[in-house]
Amino acid sequence: MFKAIVTWSAVTASGVAAAFWFVSCLVRKNAKEYANEVSKQTGWEPAQIVTNCDDFIQTAMMQARWNRFAAAASCVAALLQPAPFLLMHSTEAPAHGSCCPRSISP
Repeated sequence: MFKAIVTWSAVTASGVAAAFWFVSCLVRKNAKEYANEVSKQTGWEPAQIVTNCDDFIQTAMMQARWNRFAAAASCVAALLQPAPFLLMHSTEAPAHGSCCPRSISP
């Protein structure tokens, strides 16, 4: 039962990581909206690198944030994946006589 829970936890963490990476590829920061936000707060217009009406730097920062979440979820999944295998081998008792190597007769 515990092995199944750990396995499904790894599967779930992998799915969460995939979802975070999917969001990461979709986020964008509109250059005009960002310029309006900054100018309202500071009274200055920000320096921007604009590509396809998006602020390149702000978009990259938003993507980096979602990538951090995805990397953390992937780390959890990677750490959980070997757990059922290790639990399976650590809880099984060796068969009688299998702990000693076989003698080779000439």
